Amino acid sequence: MAAAIAGSIHFVQEVVLATGSSHARDLPEKQSARVQAMPVDTVLVTRRIESNSIEGSVMPDTLPKIWGSYFNMETENVFSIDYHTDRPRIDYINEKDAHVPVERLHVPDYIYFSVKVPDSRKSGLPDWFMIIGGIFVISQKFHDLLARFELGETRMFEVPLYDSDQKTIRLGRWFILHVAAKKVTVIPELSEGIAPSGQNSPRWKRRLGAMSDTLAVRADSASGADLWVDPLFRNRLFLSDRLLTAMRVEEIKVRELGLSECTVTTEHS
Repeated sequence: MAAAIAGSIHFVQEVVLATGSSHARDLPEKQSARVQAMPVDTVLVTRRIESNSIEGSVMPDTLPKIWGSYFNMETENVFSIDYHTDRPRIDYINEKDAHVPVERLHVPDYIYFSVKVPDSRKSGLPDWFMIIGGIFVISQKFHDLLARFELGETRMFEVPLYDSDQKTIRLGRWFILHVAAKKVTVIPELSEGIAPSGQNSPRWKRRLGAMSDTLAVRADSASGADLWVDPLFRNRLFLSDRLLTAMRVEEIKVRELGLSECTVTTEHS
């Protein structure tokens, strides 16, 4: 049957709501000018639409969309906010990086601005950002959205936010987002721009010096948790299309998601 399949790939430009600045690279002059005039919360995304022609008929692409996010590697997402814990500070960082399930007693008990900053900056925090140690912090708005989705072993723990004096509490509700949902997702041999994480390591990462990569992912990884990590792929979060769509509709503010659409395949599923 594979020999009878003649695949055709078409590229289209579509405008979608996102949380980064607008991009207009590699576009014709008139289209680039139009994109530059868009609001800062609009980004031009190139979406790949695939259709397969089998014996003269056309089959629409029905595979789910899966998105990779470089959020945790974008320095723009880090704020000068520290955390307090009665445990050795490195303990929770190790648990976070290993994406192991944790209970409330394991996470920091509060967070605070590590330096004095103007009130305008304190009140202008996004809905998802990182603090010292790469810990994820989310707003009540994002918390309430995530609570409607499948999270697996991922947990959200409420923490108060204080000024730098660690006494004056800030308004609003904030939560540590501890991502522990894991699914083997990436197919290394079908991906581009990646390399083993180390000699004889079973884990993979973006190749050193590569500005981008193209990840081939298993179609069945779209089931289950809507936000997850691949235990065999470093420094990447994965989002279901339904979660990303909801984030856009509800205008969840993030400085830089570092999004890229994965190439979904049933091979190896």
